[in-house]
Amino acid sequence: MKSFKISFRNLCSQFLFLNAIMMKTKIDIFNFEKYFSLFTDLVEAKSKTKFISFPANRYTEENEGYKDEIYERARNNLQFWRWEKENIGTGKIIAKVISAIKLENNENNLVDWRLTSKFEDKTKNKEEVYNYEKAFFDFFYDLELEQKSFNIFVEYFGKNYPLIAYFFFIKDKAQYMPISPSNFDVAFEKLGIKNFKTSYQCSWDNYAQYNKLLNQVRELLIDRKIKDVSLLNAHSFVWIISDIEKELNKIGISDDKRIKTIAKYQKLENKDKETVIKARIGQGIFRDWLIEYWKKCSVTNCTKVDILIASHIKPWKDCDNQEAIDVYNGLLLTPNIDKLFDKGLISFSDTGEMMISSQLDNADVAALGIQPDMKLNKIKDEHLRYLDYHKKRIFKK
Repeated sequence: MKSFKISFRNLCSQFLFLNAIMMKTKIDIFNFEKYFSLFTDLVEAKSKTKFISFPANRYTEENEGYKDEIYERARNNLQFWRWEKENIGTGKIIAKVISAIKLENNENNLVDWRLTSKFEDKTKNKEEVYNYEKAFFDFFYDLELEQKSFNIFVEYFGKNYPLIAYFFFIKDKAQYMPISPSNFDVAFEKLGIKNFKTSYQCSWDNYAQYNKLLNQVRELLIDRKIKDVSLLNAHSFVWIISDIEKELNKIGISDDKRIKTIAKYQKLENKDKETVIKARIGQGIFRDWLIEYWKKCSVTNCTKVDILIASHIKPWKDCDNQEAIDVYNGLLLTPNIDKLFDKGLISFSDTGEMMISSQLDNADVAALGIQPDMKLNKIKDEHLRYLDYHKKRIFKK
């Protein structure tokens, strides 16, 4: 690939920005992008609608919306705001806590019934009822630091991680999430988190880190323009990707190529990973290379580069590491042409002429400022395989 000049100051500032991102989170941006793509493939195939938010999508709401329902039912059974200090030691608080875990007809699938049973047996020790109820009273009324409450629960009820996390969840779902250690360890590993496990690691520090990671997933989902993302939505996303390959295979969507791309990427040295990740950042090296190569819009010749969009010909989600940063896999486009190209409503022939989808009528073409004689202002042999991919896989003829 041709070598392009980039200002040293600009390059340094970009790497400082990247390093700041990487220090902030253990989640690998490349892995997240790839699994987000798999996630949307699954959700949109199942719901037959575009994925714009978790509550608005039929598939995510039907499969994950129950967690909000459990939260509301648990708090309604708990009603800790009505507890009085005089209740401590009477057994009334424990009864409320058990009803918030078991729910009616044992319909709580956030906590394994065996863990619930162990907890219930433990609370039958009448000599300890006062201590147990004081611990819950202090916890829900914020009379004790949450770290101390976590440690007290471990002391009283053992390293019952899903159960203890559930107590925190029903206290405040804006900060704390339920946990299923084995599933989330699988999902976190897919997201590039290698030095963090939750299995057999029941501690306050571990739980705090777990919630921080989910918050980072939430931020990344917001960056992808998903609407009204809650911490519980981030929890659902991580849960779904833990077994997403199996679910995709059930509906006949092959994900082998993208999974292999992720595996190949994970073997790269950190420096090489940074280059690949930067290609996904809008103001990154890939954009600079395209500006240096095209200098203006690839089609309209618009020279206002600050409004032009760096667009992959072969979509990012389908690229391997090298394709993702290959300048010949990129066009510099005005926003309207970028959107049409991205949606497969236009493409380009091997000689650069614009091809217009039959899904656009003449009125649409005119309204969008598209001229039938538009073409790429230059084209090389190296562009052809990417354009071929776009015409065969993306373009709606």
